[in-house]
Amino acid sequence: MKWFKESKLINKIEEATEFYENQLEGFLERLRELRLRLDYAHRWEKESIYSKINEVENEMEKTREIIRKYKDDSERLKKDQNSLEAELESKEEEGILDPESREKLENQIQHYAFHWFREATIMVKKKTGKDFFGRVEKGYKNKFGINAHHGQQYHFDLRLLIPDGDLSLYYYLEGPEDVSEEEKRERLKKKDLYPKKSYVSFAISKHKFPSKKEKLLMNRTADHPQDYMEGSIGEKTVIPEGHYGAGYYTIYDKGDFTVLDVDPKRMVVYFNGQKIKGAYAIVYSPRRTGQEFLLVKLTEQDPKKLEEEYKVKI
Repeated sequence: MKWFKESKLINKIEEATEFYENQLEGFLERLRELRLRLDYAHRWEKESIYSKINEVENEMEKTREIIRKYKDDSERLKKDQNSLEAELESKEEEGILDPESREKLENQIQHYAFHWFREATIMVKKKTGKDFFGRVEKGYKNKFGINAHHGQQYHFDLRLLIPDGDLSLYYYLEGPEDVSEEEKRERLKKKDLYPKKSYVSFAISKHKFPSKKEKLLMNRTADHPQDYMEGSIGEKTVIPEGHYGAGYYTIYDKGDFTVLDVDPKRMVVYFNGQKIKGAYAIVYSPRRTGQEFLLVKLTEQDPKKLEEEYKVKI
């Protein structure tokens, strides 16, 4: 059961529940605004407002249903965990260890655990699209890399080595589609789910870096393990068919990056790679999924002037 406790699964479920509760508060505020508008709306506007109110009320009901399900499953999971631990403890005290009974109970709790491990991990990722902004400070330095990814569509993947990563989503997605749920559970148990550092990763919409005054859309993907940037420039790695990101990738560039500035909405970095050298802004720009960012090349590129402006040593 060590893997289950270390996954902090209950915490993930509670975080996901909190996300939906906050979303519900947003719907309530929107509903109040719409009803207030009704008092001042012209007759021809009211039909449109009523339609919007119905839409919000429908979304609220769906959200309430999700919250109820999250809370019910969370309680069931806690009870199963307590039941398993109590029964194992009782049998150990009596000197009786029934392998069949033990396996049955462990399979039962792993069923709930794996379901929530997957669902809550993806939910928390959606909630914290820009969470890595809060994990670095001005002046932070570490490795970065760029993979030229030949998958469904040829594009660049930007990777920044940042503390307190979470590889659980990557390890869930990486397996072949025909792998059974049981095999995926076994693989997850063997992985280090909370490494000290992993690559925060972005899929850039094109296979290039932006020029001046150009903005390129990036989508944050699952954090990736460090071995994605092990090797030399141009080295090719094949990702088998059926695996996450199937195709192949090469190391296009690698080097160090320095955080020049960071706030809740953007991070300014200086890349010192073998090919890419310069200052860029990574700007949070949520759209459809909440995982969207813009990569923008700064006007000022002179390292000495940047050091003077941001008071950071490059």
